Amino acid sequence: MGIFVNHCHVFPRGCFNKDKPKLGTPDDLLGLLKRLGIDGAVVFAPFEYKVRMDPNEWLSEALPEGANLIGFATINPVKRNSIRKLEKAIDMGLKGIKIHPPIMKFRINDDRAEAFYSLAEEYRLPLVFHTGVHGWLLRNYVPILLDDVAQAHPDLPIIIEHIGGAEFYQEALAVLRNNENTYAGITSTLQPEDEWHIPLKDITKLIRVIGAHRIIYGTDYPYRLEGEIEEDLKIIRGLKMTPEDEERILGGNLRRILEEVRV
Repeated sequence: MGIFVNHCHVFPRGCFNKDKPKLGTPDDLLGLLKRLGIDGAVVFAPFEYKVRMDPNEWLSEALPEGANLIGFATINPVKRNSIRKLEKAIDMGLKGIKIHPPIMKFRINDDRAEAFYSLAEEYRLPLVFHTGVHGWLLRNYVPILLDDVAQAHPDLPIIIEHIGGAEFYQEALAVLRNNENTYAGITSTLQPEDEWHIPLKDITKLIRVIGAHRIIYGTDYPYRLEGEIEEDLKIIRGLKMTPEDEERILGGNLRRILEEVRV
């Protein structure tokens, strides 16, 4: 099967870059995917502060018909209306949730998020958690806190994005080793210039320790652009894996998780 990538951000026209209004739109993303020979992608709704409308409603209506773009909502799990928003996202056919604790300002294992996590688990909705230094209080979003969530919700797919970055890679690895329902998101980790760079020796260790069947590649478009994504693909293909393991990381694992969503 062809390449299917995770972690693409999309925005209304002109929202991401006023000087390049098409950048960050679903149509621009589709053009980039075609040029790189990528079959499809998971796309995230903008965060609420980025747009004036409901971001999840916008995404559900903005995805071009027939395009292989799978929408994920953005929802703060501890807000009073989080369950209603999650139910609405499910009704709109969105297949997962992007969660960014330092932007949303909540502690990963906050008790107030339990009902949200339980409902997501019921539907097998994958939760994509940002990890790695991103301002705010580190104690509220260090990767080790995801162990509490994964242990309490063993049927909830959890993608640990950026694998904690260089600063918290070992914490993320501990959670991954301890919980079979967690996956390593290697978005923005492969190149030395990446903000959350992980040395390739540690990526290789990750493949050996948890297995290629639990590693997922994402692009971070449009924060990362065509040349960077193309280089990522070259790096992954140079890791001396079997063709089967390469296919898993470049789409097979993500497809499998999405096939199990009960929406």
